[in-house]
Amino acid sequence: LAIRPMKIIADPFCGPGRLFIEAYNYLAKQNLDIEEKRFLKYETFYGWEVTVDLYRIGLMNLWLHNIGDINSRAVVER
Repeated sequence: LAIRPMKIIADPFCGPGRLFIEAYNYLAKQNLDIEEKRFLKYETFYGWEVTVDLYRIGLMNLWLHNIGDINSRAVVER
């Protein structure tokens, strides 16, 4: 898988968000400009989870790892 800045990463069964966290850590080590950093935090990741507990754990886990925030679009949807 070639993970590049300014590209969307989607996971239809994201669970606690481990794929997103690993991708975020990989991309965060790249030499990103301000717009790429904003895109990485708010627009790169889209996930879906049907299990209520994993949905909540996934959102919390991603927020704790600086992916998205409480006032923006939820990275994970139910």
